Order: sequence, then structure tokens, then C-alpha cells
Amino acid sequence: MSLNNVLESITSEDGASGVVWNDAQGLLLASHGDFQSARSGFGALNTLVAHAKALGNDDDDVVPVIRLETTKRVVLVQQQTDGTVLAVSTAKLSSVDAE
Repeated sequence: MSLNNVLESITSEDGASGVVWNDAQGLLLASHGDFQSARSGFGALNTLVAHAKALGNDDDDVVPVIRLETTKRVVLVQQQTDGTVLAVSTAKLSSVDAE
């Protein structure tokens, strides 16, 4: 299964509207959905993860999850056990949708 197929599977099964996967150095490996048209700037996600880890405790087993929220979406970012960084976007429900 190719990396793009894996990302497509994540978006179709989990209700995600976009997925980005970076290698440990911040190089974009693949993107799908909302993020597919953007091809630069995703290396900043690795920097966010590094700063979040620096703010945390000394327990290396605890991996922070970063939540970024805009008016249209919520993005969760986390470093994986192999050092890659995965970001998953979901559409933000409006107050009308939530009722």
C-alpha cells in the first residue's frame, strides 16, 4: 500500500478532511485532502512538535499532541514513534451544525 493510499484511507475512514505526513527533518512526504494543494510550509509542524516537547516534562515516553484551531478546521499534530510528524485536519462544526 502506497503512502498516498494510507493517507486517503485515514481521511475516508476517520472523518478527517486532510492529512500531512513529514519525515523527521520536516520534509513533506505526502499530503491529502485539505492540504494537498499546499506544497510548502509544513516543516514548521516539526518545529512546533520540538517546542511542545521542550515545554513538557522530562518523560520521553509522553508525546505531546498539538491542537491548532481556525475558524474552519481543527488540526491535530503529533510526532510518531519513528520520528515522522503527522497532522490531521477535521472540519470545524459550526454552532448550527452542533445543534
